[in-house]
Amino acid sequence: MRKYFIPHEKFREALLKGRPAGLRDLEEALRRGTLVELRCPLCGELHLSELRFLSPLSPCPRCASRPSPAEDTGDDPGAGPREGDTRVTVLVPVLRGHPLLHLCLGAILRSLGKEGELMVSLAKPGSVPGRYLENIPCRKLENPGGTGLPAAVNQALLEARGDYLAVVREDVLVRPDWLRHLLSALESDPGALAASALILDMDGNICHAGYRPSRTPDGKPLLLPLRKGERPSSVEGTDEVPALALYCALLRRRPALETGFLDEEGYLPPGTYGDVDWTLRARLYGFRFLVVHASQALRLGSMSAAESPVHDESSLRNLDFLLQRWSHAEGAFPLSIAEEASPPSSQVSRSGVHAQSSR
Repeated sequence: MRKYFIPHEKFREALLKGRPAGLRDLEEALRRGTLVELRCPLCGELHLSELRFLSPLSPCPRCASRPSPAEDTGDDPGAGPREGDTRVTVLVPVLRGHPLLHLCLGAILRSLGKEGELMVSLAKPGSVPGRYLENIPCRKLENPGGTGLPAAVNQALLEARGDYLAVVREDVLVRPDWLRHLLSALESDPGALAASALILDMDGNICHAGYRPSRTPDGKPLLLPLRKGERPSSVEGTDEVPALALYCALLRRRPALETGFLDEEGYLPPGTYGDVDWTLRARLYGFRFLVVHASQALRLGSMSAAESPVHDESSLRNLDFLLQRWSHAEGAFPLSIAEEASPPSSQVSRSGVHAQSSR
């Protein structure tokens, strides 16, 4: 009988313990046809994956999270950090090609130490002009099997060398100490899977500090942004939140792999709200998510020449998909996120999200 390594925790519970939630996830993956069988070239074991972009020679997540025996162990100073030397990998998914991308990448590099590496994931070959990356020391990932945020994060979870994976959007400008505060928060809270910086808008107000699923007075599902529009000086410490968007967030990479991958099939490119879905799903398995007020980053806003109504339509569709998926799951969450919200009707958009929470 063949032995399988099953990195997806819910699949493992479904097969070994018959857990109903895991069985539903397994059934959904089988129905979508996204479950594939691969043989790890390093350990030789068969493993099941929900990722469609993996090549037949990709290592299993267990081998991908430790140093490869085939990896060059030379001391070439220009070779970049090896897995054993790397503490944090920062992923920048380039989905649209922001004109100030070089500033964002430069700020990240200045904040990284010797134990960090920078990965830039390209939605498709040639999606970023060469001048943006020619002087940037980074690993370039081209994802042939997906063009959205979920596919980029999934690939980075498998291929990153760091124990931690930070996801920073291409239009986010980090402060020099952003990473130090996020690392400190996760190291002091073993039950937290990810910590996010406060995301500020161009006016200096809070743009993103987490989400809370709720309902309108007439019972429609709603996604409420937390602290949106507040001044950052009005908050302090750390908040535990039900859900996050990965604008500028730090993840524990190995537990994130065990939790499961982001949904690449359900969320259309550019994949907005796929990250929110993943954080909601991880909460069901006992993980917690933090917003660290001392860590702050500035979102530069939509200044891309590639901006198009298609992206906005996809985001609205993704939001509707998210709300429908989680519309009956409020009672399953540890936090009291099911309490009804009563915003003025003029502030609720047709998509069921607070009008100020536009991504």
